[in-house]
Amino acid sequence: MHKRQRATPTPTTPGRVHRSAVLGLVTDIPNKREARKVLEVQLQPINQGKQQPSSILSFGRFALEKWEPAILPTVKHTTQRDYRSLLRRHLLPVFGEMKLRDIQRADVQLFLSQKSQQLSGQTVHHLRVLLSRILGEALLWGYVHENVAQGTRLPRAVRPAEQSYLTVEQTRQLIAALEEPARSAVLLAVLTGLRRGEIFDLKWFDVDLNR
Repeated sequence: MHKRQRATPTPTTPGRVHRSAVLGLVTDIPNKREARKVLEVQLQPINQGKQQPSSILSFGRFALEKWEPAILPTVKHTTQRDYRSLLRRHLLPVFGEMKLRDIQRADVQLFLSQKSQQLSGQTVHHLRVLLSRILGEALLWGYVHENVAQGTRLPRAVRPAEQSYLTVEQTRQLIAALEEPARSAVLLAVLTGLRRGEIFDLKWFDVDLNR
């Protein structure tokens, strides 16, 4: 005689999970009849099909397989490049394996606080914006019930270290030692003050050699 074993849900397939919940204090709910009334109110959104089950999808899979293909094409190319870099270098190592439903606001706040010790205030701000955009789409698409990146606070910016600059002679030596196209890019940065992203995004029609 063989015993039937109950199937165990795998991490990638949904399964029934039994949970308990506190309905209230005995002083507020004195008998079983009143308890059933309270329970009916709490179960009403589920019974009416208005409440979706929490997603078992991980943050990493959602970001790479759903958010990137759908949302990145809607922003400009430089923003796409920055988002991909921030996602892979900072967000995925921390949140990638976590289920979307398990990410709490405290997790996000701790992440921002830790990153503020390593990165500039502007970069930490960009990380929160990106995380909020990803979780915001997860909310709109029904994967989570709340965008936990909202309501978090940016830590006080750590005073940046004093930056050093090349002298005129050092700059000349650097340009002389470089080969094209790096030489032209560095020379353009020195003479115009353009940022790297602005230089890399330049096209030929942006150049007016006559003026």
